[in-house]
Amino acid sequence: MFRKLKRTLKHNAAILKVYKTARQIIKITLKVLLNIIGYVFIAPFSLIVPKKNQVVLTSRFGDFEGNLKYLFLYLNDLEHQETEFIFLTDKGKVFDKLNQNNLKVWKYPKISTLFKLLTVKVVIVDGNEWASRFKPFFLIKAKKVQIWHGTGLKTIGLLKPTYQKLSKLHKAVRKESICYDLVALSSDYQVQTRGKAFNYKDMLVNGLPRNDIFFNENFLKRGLTYDGSSIEKYKRYKEEGYKLVTYTPTWRKHQNDLYQLDLDKLNEFVKKYNIKFILKLHYKHQCNLQTKNLENIIEYDKYADIYPLLAITDLLITDYSSIYLDYLLLNKPIVFYPYDSKEYIDGERALLLDYDKTTPGAKVYSQEQLQREIHKTLNEKDQFKEERLKMQRQFFNYADGNSSQRLWHYIKENFL
Repeated sequence: MFRKLKRTLKHNAAILKVYKTARQIIKITLKVLLNIIGYVFIAPFSLIVPKKNQVVLTSRFGDFEGNLKYLFLYLNDLEHQETEFIFLTDKGKVFDKLNQNNLKVWKYPKISTLFKLLTVKVVIVDGNEWASRFKPFFLIKAKKVQIWHGTGLKTIGLLKPTYQKLSKLHKAVRKESICYDLVALSSDYQVQTRGKAFNYKDMLVNGLPRNDIFFNENFLKRGLTYDGSSIEKYKRYKEEGYKLVTYTPTWRKHQNDLYQLDLDKLNEFVKKYNIKFILKLHYKHQCNLQTKNLENIIEYDKYADIYPLLAITDLLITDYSSIYLDYLLLNKPIVFYPYDSKEYIDGERALLLDYDKTTPGAKVYSQEQLQREIHKTLNEKDQFKEERLKMQRQFFNYADGNSSQRLWHYIKENFL
């Protein structure tokens, strides 16, 4: 209804301005009312109910992935613990699968779960979107730990231009304004550039739990125990002599196809040079890829965990995705394909850092350039090795498999 009304009014600037203002007032009013309900009717119970030694992990959108996934699996492998670790989700598939794997999980917003949340001592999150449907009020007394879902180039949290433009009242009721007892970022440089994106009491410089699999075979096995043998066929390709090239394009709001690639032409190229080209789309991508008859192009399940695949990938291709920063820990080649840089950076998503200075690899803007660079990168001297290493040190204080361990040690010593 709102979109139809907006289209009708878009040619009348004065009326459209009134419409936008009225809509903004309604949104703020609703948020204020919801906050009043939360503080008056829910928060008091959280303040008085005794807390148990329970740690709840809940992700941005209820998915079991990334940093929270690997941290949760690590915590559940600890021996002789008096602490109970629970994953909170509103997704039935996640709930069922964790149950099947004998992992403790609560479904939100079941009535029984709402009462259980009042007793939680620590909640660990990986973004701001978790703070919906009154969850922060049930957990108002719990210690809140923000580990975010990665490093990156994009503006986040309090630094987003859209947030900066809001009124003080609107900012006060936004999820970005939540105060965290602990924020964990991956380097001193990240603290300098991204620390101001959060309200927090303490900061921990640490690695990312999801990257522990790059350094510790046990972490990789643990992840695959949950996901199944999703990378076995890719291991076989490597044993057969193929090079694995993985392409992870950033999700665009207004792109519904993969127009930047001619897949038939690309398939002929990669077949010629004994390459398996793996496409890993963001789960929000709605592209319908026709790869069935393309022998050397494979679409990796967009909902599957990419980190086991990254561990065996020979060359990564991406654009603005922060995934390349994780890949820096392996110090393997990266090619950047920002084919729509002007439209994306100027129109869709502001970047926090200078793109050219923080992307250690060749930049290409067409498929022809991309194919030439793939061949060159896999067959000639690595020109960006030192530059990648320098960037790795900038974004990661730690390059080891102990990120989950350090984070748990801090939480146990300070909050439990």
